Parts: sequence; structure tokens; C-alpha cells
Amino acid sequence: MKINISNFDLSNCRIQARLESMKTGKEVTYTEVLERELNKAKNNQKSLINIVYFAPEEEAKATTTSESNIGKTIIVEHENGNISRYSVVLNSNEVNPDLNIVSTRSNVGRGLKNAKVNEIVEINGHLWHIIDIIDSSKSASA
Repeated sequence: MKINISNFDLSNCRIQARLESMKTGKEVTYTEVLERELNKAKNNQKSLINIVYFAPEEEAKATTTSESNIGKTIIVEHENGNISRYSVVLNSNEVNPDLNIVSTRSNVGRGLKNAKVNEIVEINGHLWHIIDIIDSSKSASA
């Protein structure tokens, strides 16, 4: 079952990490706070975040091939607050690390292939927040 966490809740975790870092004098990471608060929320304890669960049928819909991000550009926010964009391709011949073009055969590509906007995905041990998905194959109409 997938979990959806709002931008507001993620911002609260980032602020809490900074506050705890200042109070303790040692670095408290955004990931540490997010994981702690997720565990609290899952155990029905008071938490900085509210969890929204997807129903199993919605989760199945979200992972269908027709919903994949192949050929799309995904904008992500990393734990440290940096923003990156990745283009997901199926063919390994199109991969270009310098331009963040990733294949579905890579860890990053697999993690982004079926991601949805506002979803948190874990890739290579790091949490990535999906900010936007751009489908350049669909042309805008005026």
C-alpha cells in the first residue's frame, strides 16, 4: 500500500530537522525526522504528518504500464532541498547522465517509472519528493 504525504507535512519535517539541529548542536537530517514522524503516524501517535493511504485498487491503477513515466520528465526535490529533473527512457541507447536522461534499467529509472506527483520515492537509500511530471508528447492547446 502506498502512502501520500502533503508538501506542507514535508516542509514541517524539514523545519523540525533544522530546529533540532540548532538545539542539539549536531546535524539532524530531514530523513531522520521524516522516518520518525512516519513511524509515529503509522502507530497512531501524534505526528507532524498525516498519512493518506491509497486503496489497493488505486495502487494497482497507479502501476499500470499505460500510467508509466517513460518519455516524460520528472521534477524531484531531494532530501537536501535541491531540485533536479530526470527524463525516463526505455532504451538504454538514449541514456545521457550529463542531461539526467535515465533508463528504466537503472535504479533511478525504476524508481521514477511509475511515480506520481506528490509521492515520496526511495531511490538508492534516499527519499525523493516528486514535484511534477511533464509529458512533452502532449501538446498544449490555446
